[in-house]
Parts: sequence; structure tokens; C-alpha cells
Amino acid sequence: INHRTKSHDKAMWWALAGVVLMMIDAEYYPEKHRMISIGIRCVVTLTTMISLGFLLQFQFDERRIFKEDNSLQSWHTVLLSRTTLYFVIEILILLLHPAPFELLGIQVPHYPYVFLAVMMFFRLWLPVRSLVLHSQYFNSSRVQMLGALNNMNTGTLCNENVSFIIR
Repeated sequence: INHRTKSHDKAMWWALAGVVLMMIDAEYYPEKHRMISIGIRCVVTLTTMISLGFLLQFQFDERRIFKEDNSLQSWHTVLLSRTTLYFVIEILILLLHPAPFELLGIQVPHYPYVFLAVMMFFRLWLPVRSLVLHSQYFNSSRVQMLGALNNMNTGTLCNENVSFIIR
């Protein structure tokens, strides 16, 4: 569980660094064809890829804990669950960022940059998940015991866990 929390924290910090760099690029460099703007967007792409790697590690750990908590024999059951859809949506949202299309020789109009820059603010759900992962209620043995008595899975993040922690 500790490895899962650390990999999520690393993904969160890299994603937030990308958001800060995107805001700097959007506010200070309105001409997107300048080299400094292209360089900043290259770094934003790099932070996105690093964050994606840590998020994949977090999701793998989450699936492994789910498999062990539910005594599942096959990974097929874990991969065919509803959480896999949420995982795919999460990855797609993380991949939305203003990439340096000029390096590929693709000329794009100005409006996709604004759309992709605004979509990067959806990364702000990562600190909320980090608060839940670092919560004393999520990690305490008392909550684990109450969850076991109520037949509630407390090892992985799901809607019922988050609402249970918030209450």
C-alpha cells in the first residue's frame, strides 16, 4: 500500500508541474511559434509522460491489491471490472495537453491550444485522491476492521470508500 501511495504522489507532482508550466506558457508567451513556447510545451509533454508512467504503476498496484483482497485467481476478472473503464478515462484525460506540434511540422490553429490547456486542469483531481490516500481513516486498522465487518473492500479506492472516508 505504501508503494502505491508513493507512485501516486510522484504522478501527482509531475502532473501539477506540467499544469504550472502550461500556465506559464499560456500567460507569458502568446506567440506559440516562438522557440521558448515550443520548449516549454516539450517539457510539458515530458512531465505528462513521466506522470503517465507513475500513474500506470499506481493503477497496477491498485489492481494487484484488488485481486488479493477479493481472492481472485485470474487477472481477467480484475481487468474486466468497471474500474478499468475509469482507468482508461483517467489515462485519456492525462494525455490531453498542448503538445509541440510545430516540431512535427504540423501547423495547427490557435483554438486547440486553448482547449488542451483548459483540459489540463482536470489533472487537479490527483491532489484530491492523494488526500484520500494519505487519510488516517483510509489507513487505520479500525476502519479496515469496520469495513471487513460491513463486507466493504477497504484496500482499493472506490466510490463507497471515498464516501465512507469523508463521512
